[in-house]
Amino acid sequence: MLCCEELQKLQTDLNAIVKLSRTPLDKEYQLAPGAPISLHIKEIETTDHYEIAVGSASGLIEARIEGHRRVPAIMVGLTSQKVNEYLEDKYFEPCATMAHGGADEILQLHKCVKDFRAAPVVPFKSWVLANEREYELFSIKKADSRWSVEITTHFIYGEFVKTIAEVESEVLITQQCHALTERMLGEWFRPESVKAVKVALADFGRSQK
Repeated sequence: MLCCEELQKLQTDLNAIVKLSRTPLDKEYQLAPGAPISLHIKEIETTDHYEIAVGSASGLIEARIEGHRRVPAIMVGLTSQKVNEYLEDKYFEPCATMAHGGADEILQLHKCVKDFRAAPVVPFKSWVLANEREYELFSIKKADSRWSVEITTHFIYGEFVKTIAEVESEVLITQQCHALTERMLGEWFRPESVKAVKVALADFGRSQK
């Protein structure tokens, strides 16, 4: 199973989590050898509480959540964090044909960042071909004493969207790239009906202290 295919399955299942009538949920994914992801949701009988867990090679995050409305947002947030750890640390080859849409765009963006980190030469550009149309997915440019990162995606948001971020220092370019790709991964995973993932995740973090 290719990483892009596993990411697609993961996105599909995160969308299904909105329908909590499908609990209990126990799913396992293998993005690559040594890169597992697991999802677990169980409703506690006669209560409005849910046991959730998201696991990866770095460990398992477990919690009991009150209220079914909070579960999808927290699961999306935690899953994004776990997957992003792999994407920043490991190399996954995207499909050259971009056959898996947003999954391949996510992988291609991480490949671009790694390629730039290995040879940080500005200007930097990366083009991809999808549906017989070529577009500039990723670029880094310099104007005067400032740098800009430009990302143009076709699949992640369901339409062509250009994202531009200015960077004040060259040493911060990679950090900015990681922040952008992490945000895009979360947006791609997030079901349309799920809002305020950051807020739910922040509340969850405070409740675990």
